Amino acid sequence: ILNMALYFSFFPKITQGPIEKYRDFGPQLSGRRQDVRKMSEGIRRFIYGLAKKVLIADVLGACVDTIYGFEIGNVNGSFAWIAALFYSLQLYYDFSGYSDMAVGLGKMFGFNLSENFDYPYLASSITEFWRRWHMTLMSWFREYLYFPLGGSRKGKVRTYINIFIVFMASGLWHGASWDFICWGLYHAVFQVIERLGLGKLLDRTKVIRHIYTCLVVCVGWVFFRAGDMALALQYLKRMFLPWMYTASGYAVPEIVDHRTLLVFVCAVLGCGMIQAVWKRLSGRLLSGKAGSEKGLSGSRPSGKKQYGRKPAENGAVCLQYSAVELIFCMALLALCILSMVSSTYSAFLYMNF
Repeated sequence: ILNMALYFSFFPKITQGPIEKYRDFGPQLSGRRQDVRKMSEGIRRFIYGLAKKVLIADVLGACVDTIYGFEIGNVNGSFAWIAALFYSLQLYYDFSGYSDMAVGLGKMFGFNLSENFDYPYLASSITEFWRRWHMTLMSWFREYLYFPLGGSRKGKVRTYINIFIVFMASGLWHGASWDFICWGLYHAVFQVIERLGLGKLLDRTKVIRHIYTCLVVCVGWVFFRAGDMALALQYLKRMFLPWMYTASGYAVPEIVDHRTLLVFVCAVLGCGMIQAVWKRLSGRLLSGKAGSEKGLSGSRPSGKKQYGRKPAENGAVCLQYSAVELIFCMALLALCILSMVSSTYSAFLYMNF
């Protein structure tokens, strides 16, 4: 009973996830280990999540709120697209930032919480997007709704029906209103279309696949942000019929200043591109040890000189790498504190759903 109470009351995951199953979390209550390494990893992850929320999501969110605060007559095609693009990034950085903070707090207490995001905007289909976005929620729906309904084992028609049921339930999970239900069914439609053949057609060109996925997801988020179907449809009309809605009492530079534009560019790069480059560079910095060990432990000499780094050199590189990351984290934390002091409080977006 005590373990179950601890499972339900573990505060980092209560409000927005990750959604942990007891079979994954329960064993850690008695077998968890805490050490300096895990504590440092947790602090680093928490700072990254805080930076996502404060330095990116809140800046983009201020611009989105400004546009949605306009009278609808002042929203032209440009503003509608800016609001949709900025909100897509705001929601990702807000929610993934909270998830990072929850995972970080878990590590500080010695727990390993599940990952919730895997760079979803790098997905090349809507099906893949939902394997990367809010992964613990979709895992829960898969296990407790999709599979009990029969999954994909009872023919194509039944599979398509099950997909619609799951995504309608996902919409209701976020809110009992028509805009959320339409958002869920909207994603179900594209998943079914991909299974009917669109997926194979898109496989021919990588660039088109990514553009298609980002466009579909971005349009879907309009239902999330608008708050009601009528307003969502007004924004969608301006996005896809911009020549009919050109008038506005505002200019884009008045709303999107240089700071917001810089944050937007950083947000786009931070959706996976920077991380891929950083992973490759850090891998190169820390490589060499394996090569030297391979040369020493090989079953037969090659007769060629081995060029792996010496152990002392590897230690120096690791130390430099850790020092750079420490300085980077401290700089991020300082920027977050300065930003929070100079701005008003902003709650996490996903608490609204």
